[in-house]
Amino acid sequence: MLTHGLPAAGKSAFARQYAETRRMAYIHCDRIRFELFDDIQFTPSENKTILRLATMIAEEFLKLSQPLVFDLSLPSSAMRREMKQLAQRFGYNFVVAWVQTDYGTALRRAVARDRRRPDDKYSPGLSPKQFELLASRAGQPDIEREAVAVLSGQHAFSYQAKLVDHRLRRLGYLPARLKPKPAGRVDLARRQAPVRANYGPRSR
Repeated sequence: MLTHGLPAAGKSAFARQYAETRRMAYIHCDRIRFELFDDIQFTPSENKTILRLATMIAEEFLKLSQPLVFDLSLPSSAMRREMKQLAQRFGYNFVVAWVQTDYGTALRRAVARDRRRPDDKYSPGLSPKQFELLASRAGQPDIEREAVAVLSGQHAFSYQAKLVDHRLRRLGYLPARLKPKPAGRVDLARRQAPVRANYGPRSR
């Protein structure tokens, strides 16, 4: 699964919980950025470095037959197509979880981020100007040509997750035997074990 949406739309909160409850690897690109750069600027060069490293990590998980959540908006259809091709090399496919939150709400959240909150820990607070720049780059998936689950950032996680599950099942990506894990403590040793679930037909 790949997340998409405005900054502070609620992508990371959803992605983290979905990965935990569905026993999937979680590639949190905000944390990669946080660990690599002391002065985060969101420059093209910085973004390119994040994408290259995150893609490398994704490839290693896919080699182990590990389904994953890729928490990074890819603004262009070409970038999402490249990620899809990477997944299909290992017999997987993916759904874009498009978290839609209105501009004003997302802006307020982005400016008021508090790193004492778990889902804000690795996400820097943005100035209105930075938010406007990132929002202008966000783009929109083509729901007619891409596998997209449209979510509302105002809804509870349980409802959002059901929409993604439904989309995955309709597309034949979600195996019936992969059932949600009850909310609560995450067994890290269990998460690191390869999961032999297949989210799509193997490419030929």
